[in-house]
Amino acid sequence: MQRDREDPKAWLETTFRRIMCGFSFRDPEAIEITTGKPVSAERRAAMQREVDRYLDPEIYVRALTRMGIQVLHHHAKNHGGVSCYATKVGHRFSLMGERDFFGELVTACRKAGIVPGAMYQVGMDRVHAAQHPEWLQMDATGKRCTFTLCPNNREWRSIVMAQTEEIAHYDIGSLVFDELLLDWHNIGTACYCPHCRRLFQQEVGDDIPEQEDWDNPLWSKFVLWRYEKLAEFIEEADAIRKRVNPDIALTSIYKAFPINDWKDGWDADRTAPLFDFLLGDVGGASRVGFRARWYRALSRHRPELACDFEFLVGSYTHYHYVDKGIPKPRDMCLADVMTALANGATPAFESVGWSNHRFWDKRKATMCAPVFDEIYREATREIERREPWLVHTDRLRHAMLLHSRRTRDFRYHSGSGVEPYKESFWGWHSALLNGQVLYDMGTEARLNAEDLPGYSVLVLANAACLSDEQAEAIRQYVRAGGGLVASFCPSLFDETGKERADFALADVLGVSYQDGADTDYILRKENPAQRDQYFLSVDEKHKFFDGVLVPGQRMTCPAPMARVTPRADARPLGRITIYRHEGGPFEGGNDAISGRGRPEPTDNPVLVTNRFGKGRSVYLAGKFAASYRVHAHPLLHKVMLRAVRWAGGRPTVEVDAPPSVEVNAYDQPAEGRRIVHLVNYQAVPMRAVLTGREPMAERILPVHGLMVTARVPRGRKVRKVYLAPDKKRLKWTQETGSRIRITVPEVHIHGMVVVEYA
Repeated sequence: MQRDREDPKAWLETTFRRIMCGFSFRDPEAIEITTGKPVSAERRAAMQREVDRYLDPEIYVRALTRMGIQVLHHHAKNHGGVSCYATKVGHRFSLMGERDFFGELVTACRKAGIVPGAMYQVGMDRVHAAQHPEWLQMDATGKRCTFTLCPNNREWRSIVMAQTEEIAHYDIGSLVFDELLLDWHNIGTACYCPHCRRLFQQEVGDDIPEQEDWDNPLWSKFVLWRYEKLAEFIEEADAIRKRVNPDIALTSIYKAFPINDWKDGWDADRTAPLFDFLLGDVGGASRVGFRARWYRALSRHRPELACDFEFLVGSYTHYHYVDKGIPKPRDMCLADVMTALANGATPAFESVGWSNHRFWDKRKATMCAPVFDEIYREATREIERREPWLVHTDRLRHAMLLHSRRTRDFRYHSGSGVEPYKESFWGWHSALLNGQVLYDMGTEARLNAEDLPGYSVLVLANAACLSDEQAEAIRQYVRAGGGLVASFCPSLFDETGKERADFALADVLGVSYQDGADTDYILRKENPAQRDQYFLSVDEKHKFFDGVLVPGQRMTCPAPMARVTPRADARPLGRITIYRHEGGPFEGGNDAISGRGRPEPTDNPVLVTNRFGKGRSVYLAGKFAASYRVHAHPLLHKVMLRAVRWAGGRPTVEVDAPPSVEVNAYDQPAEGRRIVHLVNYQAVPMRAVLTGREPMAERILPVHGLMVTARVPRGRKVRKVYLAPDKKRLKWTQETGSRIRITVPEVHIHGMVVVEYA
């Protein structure tokens, strides 16, 4: 790859074959420091022989060139705290002698046309943890973490910054921070070390609260203070990078993730702008698309997703190592890679399997077991075949799914007594993803007059906490013609979690809130004494429900639900019917099904449509998305998708496909193309799922007979339609206006429907 002298960061948008490599050589001095036990002369000699044989940058470069890799992120300092470059402040790899292996590798990569990058472990450093246990993070009781160091400790921080400056002098394209953590060993508690306590006292003027209490203003200050401290750490490192070598792209293994909570210490809107691009770990069929959409919403340049090909399972599916050196199924590896590409991201292979040096061979240009070598090479070949349709594209937008960090933190957090906010957000993601809706995720910073008009519809997944300014931005967006779909208690609280008397968006939604919403209608699992059943009943025919529900039909309502009163111009389309439990003790039956229940119609609406200015809104009183996340009920899914369609209108691209197919669409203006990505990511049959974990997809089955409807840009004429990368011609017919309907006979894992126009 030719180096772009005019734009040193151009590779961020134009490279799609990347890999992350750790430094896996054993260091006898580091072992002695961390264990307190001497390393025998025989063992030290064996380690030295391994280094003399394999610590050769030519092995790396030949293997990477053979695989077609364009970018290498390599450890400058690993999790053990061992630096493989000529550091003067950190622990230098003791068997390297006077060599500077990382420097040699950077030079060799540049010579081969590969962009070299440095990875630096911030929080996890076993050497310094053993030497300075007082730098470790600790919980409120004073118990120290095993080896995670606190970034608020100035002594440790000075070492990190000094090494950042050392590394920035190398001719690298990127600097990647990893394990930048403010939660105690990433297990769910904040750091309460003396350094954090002292700093909080100095800056806030009070002691750190030790109990999670969201009614205590000091607790909220503590949460926000942690967000700011981590951002300040990044700003300090970034200032060094800009001073020493501004051509370096700064990033981190990004921890600000929407389904995490406050403990991670990352505020996405505060930290994402500090990086040139975002890099994230992924795993699991749903998590790849989820993370890709999240990172692309935040990243200034094309985000990067680390795709691990090793066989991993665990409580966080695919994250815990079981059989190192055993690859995941081939189809699943390719599906991960293609999902990243389709979402506008770049996959980066995580080469944990490269740590076994017996597979390193300069002559054969290999660094891993043959089974991994085969998968890596196939993946890079498939990526390269698709690159002509990946560069210089503009994503087509239809819906924005808002993530409200304030709602997650200040209202529906894990200890709120109501289903956490993340269930609603994840549920809406699943519904939109499975319904082939073109959508992006968005953060609170995008609720403005510049970003919102780029979308046809905004989805508020129970965004309970909104500021007056954010509510006004949404109001103006809908008034100008935008669509709005909102559920449960949107805008009922301000940005600090303080309750309002009514929804701030009551006029837009066409409903007013009635007090007591959190406790009126409760699922059995939240209140075992409650035996009544709640249903959405449709009383009249309306085109909203065409093909979904008919008058007289009912659908189970997800609870809890908000009790609201429709405004004069709004139109309730469904109300709650309660089936009261009658008779003796509940024995597992369902009164509404068995006929023993007594139906009791109510005036409480479940679904309300409204017109506001030039726009339209749909309000859903229940936690539809949280219920869909758990049950994936088809009727529930249809109602949610119909709400998006009713409020947002017809999108530029529509796809009729099974829920396993994910859709993304782009324009490639310079080539006169409209490109629709279809990724088929099926898991194993449901009959095999015995736990709540996502199963491995041993084999992905092709899907057949997909229909794609696309609008051709105004004034353009279709030249040809084909399925890339094989360029198979597709049959299409002209619909009314500028839309065409395309038949796609089969998609296995990934295909791109390409409409070329003149």
